[in-house]
Amino acid sequence: MTARGKINPKRHRKIIRDGIQGITNAAVRRLARRAGVMRISGLVYFETRAVLRVFLANLVQDAVTYTEHGNRKTVTRMDNRNDYTATLLLKSDNVKVYNLNVANTAGPVGQAIAAKADGANYGFYACNFTGYQDTLYANQGPSVYAKSYISGTVDFVFGLYAKAWFESCDIVSIGKGCLSANGRSNDTNPSEYVFNNARVSGTGAPGSAYLGRPWKPYARVVWQNSELSDIINPKGWQNWNGDNNTANVYFKKYNNRGAGAATNQRVGFSGALTQPVPITDILGANYKTQWWVDNNFL
Repeated sequence: MTARGKINPKRHRKIIRDGIQGITNAAVRRLARRAGVMRISGLVYFETRAVLRVFLANLVQDAVTYTEHGNRKTVTRMDNRNDYTATLLLKSDNVKVYNLNVANTAGPVGQAIAAKADGANYGFYACNFTGYQDTLYANQGPSVYAKSYISGTVDFVFGLYAKAWFESCDIVSIGKGCLSANGRSNDTNPSEYVFNNARVSGTGAPGSAYLGRPWKPYARVVWQNSELSDIINPKGWQNWNGDNNTANVYFKKYNNRGAGAATNQRVGFSGALTQPVPITDILGANYKTQWWVDNNFL
């Protein structure tokens, strides 16, 4: 199913202020339950209260910007705050997304998600996720985010259950806060985030950002082979709103570099690995043969 708008290359992208939800719904009905491709061309879509919800397999997009406006008015009215602030909400399994820009422009008004990945077997390639608080809700897995851009301030990569591999991503802090907030709640929860070959930078003062904090007491996050600028605080990590229940937290680093990679002032509940986490630990031993994994990006 293809939804296209006429583009004048000599002007800005065409802007659609309403109707993207209807276009999406029509495409989903057309695909029904079979695998297929949804392609939305280079447009800028403005929606106020409706958020884009895609319930289909095999989603592939080309250059497009989604912008969610009006969260300031609607966030406090919703029972399920996280889902209803999301610009892009994905629920089905087996999804691939390419070259998609997803933005939530609500700003410092609380939770305002750009994208929520709430199914298994997701691949995001050359995508752009921008927001403020809780930008990317990487909630289910396994999943891979490769050669993508993610920005925000507070806990802007977070989730409860996902085993997520972030490969060669630009992670940009635009204010004080933590880059990640993993929600692994117990020792049987599979969740883990691994940031490999990331480039971490920011627009704030040196030391104004942290690699992460534990949303739940068994949080697991690893930063490895990454370039960390001086935006990262020498302590590296924070606890959760003053909660010192960090005995089961797994915050590790391996072979990072840059001004923010020094470990002599790191908090006591973090540590170092003697070898990197292999991608198979996150995506599985047969990841190279999986449809949703594009090995050209890894």
